[in-house]
Amino acid sequence: MQISAANAAEVIPGGDNSAWSYWIGATMKKGELDNNHYGPKVIPRNGFMRIFPDSDGLPPSWDDPRLIYCRDNGVVPFLSSNINGDSSKFREMRERITAMPDWVRLLLLTDQHEPERHFWEHSKEYIDNYKAWWRACITELPADKRKRVKAGPVLTLQWIEDANKGKHDYGQYDPGPEFSDLYAIDMYMNSWDRSGKRVADEYPDPVTFLSGLKSYRDSSDDHRPRIIAELGAIGIPSDPAGRGRAAWLNGICKELDTWKPAKQGWPFWGLAWWNTRGTDGSSDLDPIGKARYFYLDKFQNSNGTPTAYADPAPLEAFNAQAARHHVRG
Repeated sequence: MQISAANAAEVIPGGDNSAWSYWIGATMKKGELDNNHYGPKVIPRNGFMRIFPDSDGLPPSWDDPRLIYCRDNGVVPFLSSNINGDSSKFREMRERITAMPDWVRLLLLTDQHEPERHFWEHSKEYIDNYKAWWRACITELPADKRKRVKAGPVLTLQWIEDANKGKHDYGQYDPGPEFSDLYAIDMYMNSWDRSGKRVADEYPDPVTFLSGLKSYRDSSDDHRPRIIAELGAIGIPSDPAGRGRAAWLNGICKELDTWKPAKQGWPFWGLAWWNTRGTDGSSDLDPIGKARYFYLDKFQNSNGTPTAYADPAPLEAFNAQAARHHVRG
């Protein structure tokens, strides 16, 4: 369906006229957007989707198949760039965003998502780069485009919650409310068990999993919406029916349903499931190896191979949550 530029308030979740109470989204690869994979017949409702930059570090052109998918299905695009302070690319980045078509009622943006692994122990360098990007590429947008853009950092739960890395500090790589419209985070369940050598055999408690994000606030002036830009948990071999994974996803939404601006001081805007293969792990896990698959209709068998569920309970849970949170339209 074609989306007009009018009624932008309907796109932002949680409002009186909003289509969503909060987004339930899914991210797929370019070649997996058709109905033989994860197109609208398989995933009928999709709130927002992550789209990553081309090799030059700039977002893809507006005729990219992923953006056409967003246009045709009413999906909010969440674009990344990887400019990292390269001022020679600021003008082109700004022009790319300024050229967004009318169907884009709301555009989410970040630069250098998951900065922790690229700027290990150099958070100031990342924040300086980010602020330069914000000043040149966001604040300098034409006013009519700027009002349709929400930009901010996308940080990394696994790094933050590592006692030897982020040390539970959700603010270390946060440029703060003055330089961002939103605060987003990628949240993946650890694929390993307590030993760190074997694949996980259970899913974590949803309330505990979300607790750090729920409690983080830069200051009393921090009213930025929170977004889980990527949510993922592999289909573990010990859960071949997928019921544990479906229960985990339902538990995540049950906890998120309790989050209110009056309690946290900020609204929750939504989550997007990482519905594709992930980056290989840094070490082999017994018995699945390094491969990490997050498809909602598949689990990793004892050889690590993605295998279709007989009845895809996680996919059914996802679609049910999307239907429940898509409140009108």
